Amino acid sequence: MAAQPSIEQWDKWWTNYSAFLVHYAEIAQEKDVELFCLGCEMNSSEQFEEHWRGLIAQVRDAYDGVLTYDINHGREPELAWWDAVDVISVSAYYEVPPPAGLAAENRGFCIHGKEAEAVVREWYAKPRSNKQAASR
Repeated sequence: MAAQPSIEQWDKWWTNYSAFLVHYAEIAQEKDVELFCLGCEMNSSEQFEEHWRGLIAQVRDAYDGVLTYDINHGREPELAWWDAVDVISVSAYYEVPPPAGLAAENRGFCIHGKEAEAVVREWYAKPRSNKQAASR
């Protein structure tokens, strides 16, 4: 098993990733991009709530469109900062068993939809800024 990054390594990573993301947020603003994704399945970084919230604030200073973060399926309830983004995105690589009479493209959501729905209901119940509320 690989060694976990040190605090110093994480700090350097956050500095670099923040600069990277703000740069692309500025481009997204300039190009009038409708939705900007902060990251995708960055499991090991998701625990750093304060860093994510700070980074999201920096991105919002550069970009006034809709923000999302894409989480790996099954981890939806674990993310503590859903309220800081406008859209919940999930990489849903669920096994799709074949319920009788249900179209193939709907099978996974039939089974896992209740889990995702619980996260969305909790998230929508949290207070949001006017900007976040307007994007819904």
